[in-house]
Amino acid sequence: MLILMKINLKIINKKIINFLLSLLLLSYTLIAYSTENKIIFKINDYAFTSFDLEKRIEYLDFVGSNKDIEQQIIINDFISANLFYEYYKNLENKVSYENKINEIFEEIYSANKDNNKKYNYKINNKNILDNIKIDYIRKIILENIFNTSINNLDTSNDEIDLLYNIKIKYINLQNLEFNILKNNISDFNNADYESILIFLNEKNLGYFVKEKEINNINKIDNKIRKNILLNDNFFIIEKGQGKSLVFIERKFETFEGI
Repeated sequence: MLILMKINLKIINKKIINFLLSLLLLSYTLIAYSTENKIIFKINDYAFTSFDLEKRIEYLDFVGSNKDIEQQIIINDFISANLFYEYYKNLENKVSYENKINEIFEEIYSANKDNNKKYNYKINNKNILDNIKIDYIRKIILENIFNTSINNLDTSNDEIDLLYNIKIKYINLQNLEFNILKNNISDFNNADYESILIFLNEKNLGYFVKEKEINNINKIDNKIRKNILLNDNFFIIEKGQGKSLVFIERKFETFEGI
């Protein structure tokens, strides 16, 4: 259950790249296997030590089966998460994610308990929560970049399949029902899936729905693929005497919310 993230700089805008690189001011030092608490890397004036790395490794064990990951990969990922967190701390209008972070902790803790997971260390709640926080914030920043810039990225369809969990929801209507719907829904082009279903049910209008998860974007209808790549989350396809309202749900493909 690997949660480490390999960041492709081609997908990060220049403003964020420059900010992240400006933070990485001092070089790394390799860990010596001794009791000495050595500095591994610094961001600005804050030093991250071998003790911090040990806590990161405990966290990785807590959230998944990450025992066989090479140490340098863990270090690189730790650096990445903290760089994105520094970027977040400098935002003017920061969103608080404390409730979500606590929710993720409780979900993982409960799953581990159900699976009778054994720990070779004493669980430090603050350490786990702090590490969930930096990973979750990195995820949110990257997800926002992808969702707002996907049509401008040099990203292959195969990479999109890996980055996103994409679900297509269809509401299929005859033209009569469609016209009633359109004439009675304000701001129809921005209507959401649930509100349309509520209206149809209240008015006893006929329709049928279909859902489909996309595992390979290359194997779907050209019109749908085009709209996905254009980042359109709602569009209409005409079919003879009826129409299909198509809603695209895309979620960043990550483990357990982080």
